[in-house]
Amino acid sequence: MEVFYYSEGDNVIHSRFWMSSGGWGNSGVDKAIQAAPGTHIEGISRESSHMEIFYVGTNGNRMHSYTTNSGSNWVIDQDFVDGAWEADKQGFRRSYQK
Repeated sequence: MEVFYYSEGDNVIHSRFWMSSGGWGNSGVDKAIQAAPGTHIEGISRESSHMEIFYVGTNGNRMHSYTTNSGSNWVIDQDFVDGAWEADKQGFRRSYQK
């Protein structure tokens, strides 16, 4: 199990993981360094060695960070959907300019 959280003040998404043999651990790997303040984090695992997270970046775009090798290496801050997105308590909403 892995839990992701936003670190206010530095725009970083971190994680903690649980292993039955050793309890909670910290990988020391930042999962994102351009997360918008207060962003909502969505995560999914399609296979046992894959993990993906989605969030709003400081550029207003929907962002994506992922690993395909059990968390050893992360590809971070990839644009997933361009445009102005804002984090809210229910997840994400599109920002429309008038």
